[in-house]
Amino acid sequence: MEAPERIRQGSWAVGWVEVILIDARDLGALAEAERIGEDLERYPILDETAFGEAEYEEASTCWEGMSIAERVQAIQKHGRVSVFAARRDTVPDGVQDYLHGN
Repeated sequence: MEAPERIRQGSWAVGWVEVILIDARDLGALAEAERIGEDLERYPILDETAFGEAEYEEASTCWEGMSIAERVQAIQKHGRVSVFAARRDTVPDGVQDYLHGN
């Protein structure tokens, strides 16, 4: 039996779409897919580590594109560090969640 196949596509209409195709004769894979689907209904994050890394990358990209003045403003509103952290290349504590939401 063939291994499950992952198909990923971006769409202007619905955003990012990911589908996993499973051979209907592979009962073990079908049972595992059913279990994963039920888990995702309760908590829609399959891999916390990958999700956290993606969030951090998004925040870092946003941080890199901000001016020093914008960084200072974000730190004043949402950070837990000195405004001098605005000069750093890395996102300061407390600001990541703010950047992810914007």
